[in-house]
Parts: sequence; C-alpha cells; structure tokens
Amino acid sequence: MKKGLRKIILINSYLKELVSEVEIGNNTMITGDNGAGKTSFLKLIPAFFGMKTSKISKKSENTDNFVQFYLPYKNSYIVYEYVTHLGNVAQVVLSRHHTTSIEPKVQYRFVAKPFDASDYLNEEQEGKFIALEPHELHTLWSERLINFTKAVPTQSDFRKVMQNDELRTVEKDFHPYSLTGGRNNLKHIDYIVHALITGKVSIPDIKSLLAKIMHQSGGDYKLQFNPNEAERWIEHYEVVSKFESKKESYMTTLENGNELIENEDQLEVQAKYIESALQVITEQFVELQQSVQGKKSVLKEAENAKNQLIETSSESLSNLKGRISGASTQIDKINRQQDHFIDQEIEHKLALFESIPEKEADVATLQSDLDYYSSHSKDIEQINTESELRVKEKNADIKREQKAKESALKAIDGEHEIAKSSLEQNHSKLISQIEKQYSQEREISIGEKHKVEAEISSLSNAILSVPLDEEVVAIAAEISKTHTREVELLNESGSLSSQKYSIQNSDLLSEKNTITSQLKELLNEKNAHLKSIETLDELKNGLKGSALNAIRAIDPELINNPIIKVLGHKLLLRTDLSAHIDEIDIDAGIYGLHLDIDSLQSPSEFEDMDNQIIILDEKIAEIDAKTEAIRQRLKEIEAKIATNNVELKRLDKKLDEVRTLIDENKSKREFLSDKKASLIAEKEASLIKRKEAAEKMLRKAERNIAAITEKRDESIEELNASHLTAKSDCDTMFSEKREASEDIFEQRIDRLKKDIKAIREDANARINDIDFDNEAYRAVKASYDKLIETIEEYRSYEPLINSYTKFKEDDLTRLDDLIAEKQSLLQEQSLLTQKVEIAKQDYARKKADIETEVSALNRKIDALTELKSNLTSLSSSLSDMGIETVHDAELPNDFDISDFVATNQKLVSKTIAMGKSVKRELSSIQQELVSNGSEDIRKCWNDEVGMMTTSNSHRLYRAQIVAFNKIVHEIIPGFKQIVISNALAMGHGVNEFKLQLNGISRTINDLGRKISDAVNGCSNYDSITDISINLESVIHKIHGWESIVDFCDAYTSWQESDYKENILPGETFKNRLKQIIDIKRIGNSDVKIEDLFNVVFAVTENGRRKTARTATDLEKMSSNGLTFLFISTLYLGMIKVQRGASLVSIQWPVDELGKLSTENTLRLIGILENNNIAIATALPEPNIDLMNSFGKMYHISKHGYLVENNVEKDELALMMENA
Repeated sequence: MKKGLRKIILINSYLKELVSEVEIGNNTMITGDNGAGKTSFLKLIPAFFGMKTSKISKKSENTDNFVQFYLPYKNSYIVYEYVTHLGNVAQVVLSRHHTTSIEPKVQYRFVAKPFDASDYLNEEQEGKFIALEPHELHTLWSERLINFTKAVPTQSDFRKVMQNDELRTVEKDFHPYSLTGGRNNLKHIDYIVHALITGKVSIPDIKSLLAKIMHQSGGDYKLQFNPNEAERWIEHYEVVSKFESKKESYMTTLENGNELIENEDQLEVQAKYIESALQVITEQFVELQQSVQGKKSVLKEAENAKNQLIETSSESLSNLKGRISGASTQIDKINRQQDHFIDQEIEHKLALFESIPEKEADVATLQSDLDYYSSHSKDIEQINTESELRVKEKNADIKREQKAKESALKAIDGEHEIAKSSLEQNHSKLISQIEKQYSQEREISIGEKHKVEAEISSLSNAILSVPLDEEVVAIAAEISKTHTREVELLNESGSLSSQKYSIQNSDLLSEKNTITSQLKELLNEKNAHLKSIETLDELKNGLKGSALNAIRAIDPELINNPIIKVLGHKLLLRTDLSAHIDEIDIDAGIYGLHLDIDSLQSPSEFEDMDNQIIILDEKIAEIDAKTEAIRQRLKEIEAKIATNNVELKRLDKKLDEVRTLIDENKSKREFLSDKKASLIAEKEASLIKRKEAAEKMLRKAERNIAAITEKRDESIEELNASHLTAKSDCDTMFSEKREASEDIFEQRIDRLKKDIKAIREDANARINDIDFDNEAYRAVKASYDKLIETIEEYRSYEPLINSYTKFKEDDLTRLDDLIAEKQSLLQEQSLLTQKVEIAKQDYARKKADIETEVSALNRKIDALTELKSNLTSLSSSLSDMGIETVHDAELPNDFDISDFVATNQKLVSKTIAMGKSVKRELSSIQQELVSNGSEDIRKCWNDEVGMMTTSNSHRLYRAQIVAFNKIVHEIIPGFKQIVISNALAMGHGVNEFKLQLNGISRTINDLGRKISDAVNGCSNYDSITDISINLESVIHKIHGWESIVDFCDAYTSWQESDYKENILPGETFKNRLKQIIDIKRIGNSDVKIEDLFNVVFAVTENGRRKTARTATDLEKMSSNGLTFLFISTLYLGMIKVQRGASLVSIQWPVDELGKLSTENTLRLIGILENNNIAIATALPEPNIDLMNSFGKMYHISKHGYLVENNVEKDELALMMENA
C-alpha cells in the first residue's frame, strides 16, 4: 500500500456541499471558474504536511484567515485520509479551537481508521444530515470504539509528527501517525510544497527556502569583536613583545650571573687545596720513578729464562719430527690399500659369497618341485571360470541391495527434514507470539525512557547553559568591566611612572657634584695662586726692607726722598745693596740728595717677580669669572631640583591613589568572581538535583525494560528448551529408524558376501584336489634358472675375497700400532711445543704487562709534570683574581688532583670571561629597563639596586641579578598572560565566525551536490535537455573574508603550536588583527545564510548551454515555460533530498500547467510519477491532452459545488466541440 496522502475531505467548509471529498493519492485535476475555490483547495496540501496555517491564508481587509475561511463553523472539519509509515490507514482532523486569543486556532487530532462520513454526520430527518460538533463527535467515536488521540498540543508538534522531525519531543501516542519512520524524515517538506503552489519565481524566496533546509532558523552570523579592545591589546602586545624579543638574552644573562656567583664561591673553596696538592704530586713523582726501574729489572730476568728454555727444547723437537714422518708414510700406504678394497665393495661381495650354500639348498627344493608338476592345467582353468561366473552374479546382487539401501535411507532423511521444518515453523510462530506479547509493554517503557532521556538531555543542556544565564552573564560583564578598569588604571599608572621617570634628578645631582668638584678645584687653584703672590710679595718686601734700613742708617730722611720712592723696586731690590751702600755719593745738591746712579743698577730678579705676580693676578681673575658662572649654575640646578621634588611628590601621591584604586578594583573583581561562582554553583546544584531525579527515573525505566526483556528472554529460553527437546526426540526417532533399515540391508549384503566366499573356497578346494597348476610350474622354473645364475656370479668374487682376507690379517693389524705410535709421538711433540710456546707467551705477556705498566707509569709521570705546571698556573690565576691559597689545608680522602686541576682551570677561565660579560650586559640591561620599562619594573630595580654604590661592585652585581630575576619571572609574565588570554578570546571569536561560515559553506556544497544528484536524469524534455541545479558558495566574496581567513590561520597556527608553549602571537597575528579592526569599523560583518550562496541553473536548449545565477539571468535566458521547468526541477530535487530513503508519496500542487507545452507537461508528469510524486493542478477547464495522465478529475462550479468528472477523453472532446 502506497504511503502518503489519499484523500482530502471538507465538511461544512467553504464549498456548498456538507461533505466534499477529493481523492488526491494519484494525479488529480480540479477545474472551475476564477474564484470558484480550486486554488484554495490545493492550498490545503501544504497544511497536511505541517505548514503553518497563518502562512497559507493571512487575514487582510478583503480576505479571512485560514480558520475563518476553511473552518467557518464549530462543526467545520478538514479531514486528511492517509497511509502512515506503518502501513495503517489513518485520518488527521482539523477543526476550530477557541482559546484565550481573540481569533480561533486550528486543532489537530488523529483517528486510527479510514474516513467514513457517517462518523461525522447525524441524520436529523430522513435524507438531511448535519455535521456533529466536536464534543458530540468524540462521544460518537468513543461509542463506536474508534481509536483517536487527544488534540495535538501545538501546530509545531503536529508538524514534527507528520515529518518525523524531533519526534522524541512529542508524546508517544502520536508517533504511529507519522508519514515516515526510522531515520527518514520529511523536514521542510511543507515549505517546499507551499512554494510549489505559489508559482512565484523569486530567487530570494528560493534561497530563503534553501536556507531553511540548511539551517532551521535561517539565522544571521555576527562577528563578535570589539575594535577598541583590540587596539588596546595591540598596545600591550607591543610592550610585552619588546621584552619577549630579548627574553632569551635576558635569561642567558640571569643564568650567567647565577653561575658566576656559584663559580666564585666554588673557587674560594677550592683554592685552599692547591699547596697540599703540589706536595702530594712531588711525592708521587718520586715513587713512580722507583717503580719504573723495578719493572725494567724484572723484565730482563724473564727474557733470560725464556731464551734458555728455547735452546734446550730445539734438539728434541727435531728428532720427534723425523719419527713422526716415517710413521705417517706407512699409515698412508695401508689407508690407500683399504680405500681400494672399499671401492670394490668388498664387504657386500663377501656377504653375497657367504650366502651361496643357502642358494644351493633353494635350488634343490625347486628341482624337486619341478619334478612333481605334470600337464593337468585344463581342469584348473575350468574350475576358475565356473567360480568367477557365480561370484559375478553375487556381486550384482550386492549392488542392487546397496542401491535399495540408499533409496530407503534417502526417503527416511526426507521424512526427517519435513518433521524438523514443521518443528521450526511451530517454534517461530510461538516466538513471534511471545515477542508480540511483550512488545507493547516494552514500547511503553521505552517511550517513558525516551521522555526521561529527553528531560535529562534538556537538563544537561541547561547545566551547560548556566554560564550563559542572564544573571551570570550580567555578573561576568561586571567582571569584564573590572578587567577593563584595571587595564585603564595600569595604563594610567604606567603613564604616571613614565612622567616620574622623565624627571631626571639624578642627572642634575650628577651635574651638581661635577661642577661642585670643579668649583673646589678652581678655588684650590686660586688659593695656590694667591699663596704664590704672597710668597713673591714677602720676598720683595724682605729685600726692599733690607735696602731701606741701610739707607736709613745713612740718613733717616733718605727713605722719604722722592727719587728713592720713584726708583722703587728697580733701584732697591738688590741682594748686595747693603754691601755697596758705602759707594753712594751723597750730594746735597739737587733735592738734597745725589746718588751715584751707575753704582745702583736694578737687578733682573725684581723684574721676574713682578711679571710672575702679574700673570698670577690674571689667572686669579679668570678663576673668579669661572667660579661666578659655576655658582650661578649651582643656583639654577638647586632651583630645578626643588621644582622636580615637588612634582615627584605630586606624582607619588597620584600613583598611590591609582594603586589604591587598582587594589579596590581587584577586590571588587574577586567579590564578583566569588558571587558568580556561587550563583553558578547554586543554579547548577538545582539543575543537577533535577537531573539526578530524572536519572533515577531513567534507571527505573531501564530496569522495567530489562525486567520485560528478561521475562521475554525467559519465555523464549523455555520455549527454546522445549523446542530443542522435541527436535532431539525427532532426531532420535529417525536415527533409530535409519539404523534399523541399514541393519536389514547390511544383513542381506553380508549373506551375499558369505556366498561369494563360499564359492571361492569351494573352487580352491577342487583345485587343491587336482594338486597342479601350470602357472605355478612356470614360476618355479623361472626361480630355479635365476638362482643358478646368481650362484655363478657369487663364485666369481672368491679371488678378491682371498686377497682382502690376507690384507686384514697382515696390514690392518699393524695399522693400529702405527697410528698409536704416531699419536704418541705427536703428543710428545705437542707437549714440548706447548712448553716452548707457553714460555714465549708467558714472556710476551709479562713483557707486555711490564711495558704497559712502565708506559702507564711514564704517562703518570708526564701527567704529574703537566699537573704540577697546571696547578702552579691555577694558583697564579686565582691570585690574580684576589683568591689566596692556604698552605696547611688537608686533602679529602677521595680527592682527585687531575679532576681538581681540569675542573678549576675551566672554571677560572669561564669565570673570568663570564664576569666581564655579565657585568657589561647588566650595565646595558639596566639602561634598557630603566629607559623603556614600566613603573613596576623601575620600582623593582630601584628597591634592590638603588641603595647600592658602584664602589661595592660585588654586592651591586648580586642586587642587580635579584631585581632582574623578579622583572623577568614575575612582572613581565603577568603582563604576558593578560596579552595571551585576550589574544585567545579575540582569536576564538573570529575563528568561531569563520568556522560557522565554513560549516555553512560545506552545508551549501553538500546540499547542492545532493540536489544535483537528485535531479540527474530528470530533465528529458522537448528541445530541453540536461537541466542541472547546483548551489554555489560565495562566502569567499563577503567583505574582508580573506583578512578573516588570514587572521584565523595566524591564530590557529599560534594556538596549535606556540600558544601551548606560552609564546606570544607573531607579528602576522597582530597585522591581521589590525585588518579585522578596519573591517569591523569600515563595513558590516554580519551575514545571512541567503547571502552566502547562489542557485545556479543550467540547461541545454536546442543544443546551446545556458547558465543563470540571478533572477535577471533567469529572465534573460528563459521563457515562462523554461523558468517553470527550472523551478520544477529544483523543487523535485529538494523533495527527493528531504524525503531521502522514505517511500512516502508527495503531492505536487500546481495552480496552472498552461506555462508548458503539452509534450513537456506530459514528460514532467512522467518524471514526477517515476519519483513517487502525484501532481495536483487547478485549471479553468479540462485539458483533453492531459486527461489520460490524471487518475481523478473534479470540477468546482461557480456556485461552489464539487463534482467528479468521469467522462473519457473522446467523450469530453466531443462535448467541448458541441459546446
């Protein structure tokens, strides 16, 4: 029976009759004038498949909605008769249902029987019927024991039942009424059928329908991305990446610094062993020299003993070799003779010769037999012939008995098989009865189990969705805000720290110290100059004073003489002036004083002193100018430092405020996180409790199913045991019957065999009585002749045997003695040779051992020499490093000087090089971190290093390592984790968007392939062939798609490899992220499925291939008929894809078929019939050429009456001609 819709019945609907019934299971034509209601009838087909009634008929100013039009009264019904997936004929009844809404709704109900008008009508008076109201209808059905369901809760549930779509979410009572079962479903078939009846060729509508097939909701896809956060991320990324780019260098510096500290500490410990090691080396050197001399003496003694033994053994070995050679010659001669006899097969021939007496006895016996036989062979032959004839007859009887036995056994086996088949059939029937008996109970329990499983699945999804709960999401948003606020505060803190760092008091202080030192130097220099001037003045004044005193002694008034005053230093500054004072000629002439000018020439010393004083005065003036400038600069620096200190205090206060806000923000985030966790735990606990209760019910249902299954299995097991017993009894009975039959035939055959044996024994007895046989005579004669020949051959071996006997008696006996003698000589030779070789080997071994030992001792001596040199060098290096050795340190028991020297030499070299490198690198790193790092970095550095001075380089170096370690391992990783986590979030969001679109692309290609495969071979029309429909993905053409793909590739590459190793994304990730920011800000990144593909129509028309992707292309390339074929082919493919393996028949409603030629219409109908699709069309008047393709034809008159047309094609043509 063909599954699917069979009839549509309208009761008290828009047509005039009370009951209007249309059989629609096969091709159906409905005719009538415009407005008669034929198209309205076709619109009922999508409603059967679950189409929303609001989409079939929408209320407007001029039309009623679906209920008002099709179900105008309480007792109006739309009845669909159809065959379910189980092969049962059923009905679905649509009726009015008044709810709390303003307008009535449609109510759906299933009935488990074919349609019968009497089930819906009541005869008020003879020949006049009315339709029952729903409550009356249900009472009548109950009285008639008609099985019907309660009302389907919603239109959506009805759609699920009819299409077998998510059937588990619908009550089990409705499951048997589905059109298709198992994994087959008819999802979206209602949309496809509804699209057929509209007749519109709208590419957007077609794409929207295909989008529904691809995705339940059609849906939009949005790129979840915040460009502002992305730009902030880029800023943070660039900060962290600068550090990351040098991280390897930083880590190397840290490792080298730690290693340098360890090396220095280790060298200080090791230095105390050097002097003791040198002393031990000297003692070992003396011991080794003595050991070498002792070894050489032992070797010389061993060599003398070896040479003496070789001389005494040489003569004995020469004598033994001669005797061994003579014995070997005699042994070889005897062996050659023995080989000759072996080649002659002497042993075999000897045995044959010894058997001659036996052969002669056999000849005597055969001779007596030959004398006995005479010519009586004819009687024997006659006896044999008679006995063979009788045996042949008996063998024939045996064959006949065997054939009869086979036939009888075959008949018994046939009866056995029939009996077994009967038992198996009865057993299968009983099994089916048991299965049927328990099937209903099990189905009920399974239904309950599915319901509970659905509830558990729903609760599981709810538990998973708790993080997406509105309240939880709100708290998460608050937490996100705290993250954002913290980043803003950190940025502000960094900005303040940068401002603080930009205020460089250290440079000013350094400059102040420098110029203060310069000032001190200048003042010191000035004081030195002043002291020099003072010294010169004292010198001048001292000499001048001596001259004046001398003049004063002559005349006290002279010192006041103007001439004396004018001459000044030039005349008076002479060291010998007092000695020449007597030469002065005083003349009371002019001015009361006359001097002898020639005797008072001014000395050169006075002139040099004045010049020096002038130069010093000039230098002092320069120094005063410089000191004034320095003092002015010092005032400026002190003012600048004071200003900077005020600004630094302000920045410190602001930083403290920001840090307080950061701490408050963290506290708030922790509180919100705890609140979020508590809320999630509370909601999950409630859901988990419900889930556990549901799981308990599930286990109960499973136990019920298991109990039912166990009962069924026990019944089946009991039945199987009974069946096996019956089968065994049957096998036993026929086995015994077969054995009995076999025994009968075997007894007959045995008797015949005994007869044959008796016949042969009788023949043998008669032949024995004759006592003659010609054949035996000939055999005896042949044996006699052969024996005679053999005896003659054996006698010919006698000379060879005699020679061999003599050889054994003479030579072979002597061979053993020769071999024994040779063996003895060889053994003696071997012992002597071994003795010599052992002596040589002992000597060689001893020599090798001693040479090895001497060589080892010499190497030790060389090593000690080198070791001593290296120790001395090591001591010198440590001394250069400031590490002094200790003279009285005791070496440990396990002390190894070689390892000590090698290890510490490498350590010293490494430490010296490393010390220079580390201190240089730390100096460079300090400048980089302070100039480029954040406030946190500078604070950490200053806390550890700031209080140190460059004079204490060792402690400064350690403090730098500690500070740098905190920066690299604590501060920077914290920033890095924030960058990585935000990169993951952004990458995941964009990648999810891409994956969604790629998934849609695969769905598009998959659906396109399925539709293309489905319509393959369904396009054989007149002048039109090879219609193909395909879906073309255009996802790659959306705005920014290449950038999105590139970004996702960069993200995926990082997330799959570098992210696992906690590595930042690369520059490609950052650059692609900038492109995504531009995409989000410049264009709209939200897309719909309909925008992601084109429907590609292609056709070969009159030998030319045409293709269309848009409505315009379609309009340009095709007529209405070709467009209709395109749409028909597409919808045919969609129906086949959605129907899948199901065999349910689909109705194809078409408003009018006039768009196609008659030939192509007939071909289209044939294609649809081949695909189990029945066409239902509405035409203004019957189409004579198409009549034979339609099983049913109906006409709706202008007054609204439905009439079935049963006229034949020729009769209709005639009627239309007469009209």
